[in-house]
Amino acid sequence: MIYLDHLSTTPCAPEVIEAMRSSLEERFGNPSSAHALGWIAREEVEESRATLARLLGVRPQRVTLTSGATEASYLALEGAMSAILSEGGTPSSILSQRSEHSATLGTLQALSVRHGVELKLAPLSPLGQVDIEAFADRLDPSVKLVSVMHVNNELGVIQPIEALTQLVRERAHPTCLIHVDGAQAVGKLNVDLSALDVDLYSLSAHKFYGPKGVGALVTWLRGPRANTSLPRVLFGGGQERGVRPGTVATHQAVGIGVAAGLVSARHSVDLEHTSRLSSLLLSELSALGASLTAEGPRVSGALSLRCPPALYERVVDRWAGEVIFSQSSACHSGKGSPSHVLSALGLSAEEASRVIRLCVGRYTREDEVKRAISLLQDT
Repeated sequence: MIYLDHLSTTPCAPEVIEAMRSSLEERFGNPSSAHALGWIAREEVEESRATLARLLGVRPQRVTLTSGATEASYLALEGAMSAILSEGGTPSSILSQRSEHSATLGTLQALSVRHGVELKLAPLSPLGQVDIEAFADRLDPSVKLVSVMHVNNELGVIQPIEALTQLVRERAHPTCLIHVDGAQAVGKLNVDLSALDVDLYSLSAHKFYGPKGVGALVTWLRGPRANTSLPRVLFGGGQERGVRPGTVATHQAVGIGVAAGLVSARHSVDLEHTSRLSSLLLSELSALGASLTAEGPRVSGALSLRCPPALYERVVDRWAGEVIFSQSSACHSGKGSPSHVLSALGLSAEEASRVIRLCVGRYTREDEVKRAISLLQDT
C-alpha cells in the first residue's frame, strides 16, 4: 500500500518502536514508585520531557505530558477559562477562527454555553488563513482568551501566528491568554516557542512519527500572568505537577521523546524529501486538472486539492486498494456532511465532495509517488 495520508497520522519511526518495546519489557516500573525500577522509569520520562523541551525551545518544567493534543487543548482552555472566571466581573469574550480543529471548537463552544461567554469566530481568507482584518475587528478589551491553530489539519496551510499574537497583545485585555493548537506544526515546522508570544501550546506525538496516545501541553504564561498558574481541571494524584494526574505511561513518554529527538536530527532532511515529493505530486496532478484548495503557505508535504469530476472519479476508482489518501479530514470521516473548514472557504457541498487531501512523509519513496501518479494517467 502507498500511504499518502500523513496529516491524519504518521507511522511510528522504527527507533520509536524499539525504544518503546525495550521500555515495556525491561523498564516497566511506575515512575511514581519509590524503588529502583520506579526511579529508572522516572529517569526515562524526564529524559524524554527534556528532549521534547529542547525541540520546542522551552524548559522541561513547562512541558506536561498528556494523552494527545485533544486532551492538551482541553486542559489549556478549561484551565484558562477557570483562571478568567476566578477574577470575577463581567464575563469575557473568547476569540478563535472558523477553521479550528473540532477538538478546539468543541471545547470553546462548551465553555461559551456553560459560562454565558461570547464566542467570536473569525472567517477564513481565500488563502486558507484567518482573515487578519476580520480577526482584528473582533478584538477588544473584553477578549481574555484566544485560541488559534498553527497549521490547518485539512489544508496544511500555516497560520500567521506572529501577526495574530501581536494583534492580541495590542487590542485584547492585558491579561488575555493565547492558546495555539500545534498538532500539525511540530515535525513539519521549526517550532521555537521562545520566539512565539503564546501562553499555551498543544501537540500530539503521532503527527511526527511517535505513538498515538501521547502528546503534551506547553504552559508558558506571559505578561501580567507570568507568575500565575492555571487552576487544575482534573484531580487525582500529583503526577505532572497536578495538571494531568494519573500514572504516567513510561513507554508512551519514551516514544514521544525519541520521536522529538529524531525531528531535531532529521528536520532539514525530512523537509527536503517531503517538499520534493509533494512538488512532484502537485505538478502531475495539476496537469490532470487538479488545483490547490487554498493558495496560502503550506507545510512541506501537504496538499489539499480540488479535482474536476472526471479526475475525482478516476482517483477514487484507480487508487482503491493501493493508495491510501483522505477524501476529508479524518476527524470528519463518516459524518456525511462537508468539512467545516471547506465550508469556511466558501466551497459548496458538491465542490467539497471532490477535495482530496494528500501528504507525503519521511518514509514515502519516490517510486511510490510515481506509481500513484501512473495509476491516474492514461496509457
